[in-house]
Amino acid sequence: MLINGVLLEGLEDVLDLLERGSERIIIEAPTGLRGIAVEVSKMLGSGRAMVSGRNAWGSCDISPTPGASIIHIGHALPPNIEGILRMNGASVDRGGGSIIIKYKDSTVYLVPAYYEPDPEVEKALIGRLRQAGAPKLIAYALPYKLYADRLATALGARLFGPFTGCFFPLKVDDAGVVAGGLFYSMTVKLVNPSARVLAIDPHRIAVEDIDREYRRFLAIKVGALIKAREAKRVAVIVTGKPGQSMERRVNDVLAYLGNNGIDSFLVYGDEVGPDLINELSVDAVINTACPRLGFDDLDRINKPVINMGEIKYLRSGLEDYLSAKVLAWPGDAGK
Repeated sequence: MLINGVLLEGLEDVLDLLERGSERIIIEAPTGLRGIAVEVSKMLGSGRAMVSGRNAWGSCDISPTPGASIIHIGHALPPNIEGILRMNGASVDRGGGSIIIKYKDSTVYLVPAYYEPDPEVEKALIGRLRQAGAPKLIAYALPYKLYADRLATALGARLFGPFTGCFFPLKVDDAGVVAGGLFYSMTVKLVNPSARVLAIDPHRIAVEDIDREYRRFLAIKVGALIKAREAKRVAVIVTGKPGQSMERRVNDVLAYLGNNGIDSFLVYGDEVGPDLINELSVDAVINTACPRLGFDDLDRINKPVINMGEIKYLRSGLEDYLSAKVLAWPGDAGK
């Protein structure tokens, strides 16, 4: 189904299933696709369907609600998130070409969404990529699948995707990433710090080497780790989202902190951002939720944020620090 230039794969089947029931329906969508969620809600009737106001940066953000069905628009389900969902008691059904997640008494339907390519934008991006030197690999976030396919075909590049902002499984030396902004291209760079990574943004019609942005991040992150090594009191962030929750690993984290003379306490949150972190009276924050919290918006946070894969650096040297550790999730809890 095509809505406002966005192709929603399998939406008709999901709507058909939901029209047979009477439960409340909540529609989740990321920034940029929330208008599509509004149109879908109109199809179901405003008395029954609601558009979620929660952030939905990935499938890890699904928020099962008792007695409700969820339509989650625009994201893939990578192996790491699927594993966490299953660990936390969810079931995942990939039969029939669609993905259905069941958690307690809530059912979530993942609906892939793809931007329909604009021929002029496509032509401009191909020109910019040839000028920059066409990458060997074109990777993409799910909504940009159609753009990526056309770019890879035109440039003779290998195609890979979809992938998410917290998981990229390939070792590469040269890649272009089709997505909005730098969110996804930074993931590829964190895993492949010596690679050339080009951010290909159809919205801005831009092609950008992100090496400078990566080096800026690395300087902030290493500085934060150095500061965190002096921490005497920390807060440990825990979330209840079933696609992110690492509550089963929290005791390992607390034990590591206690064994190293660091006082700690738990902070539970559905949505965690700079405002909450900046308010906490601690020397540093240990993040057991979405690993993006450990490297997005670091210049807006007034204290170090350390992810689970980085905990060991609180007491060991930084000589062997790898930026990919920020994505190590669930991490090693300091072991």
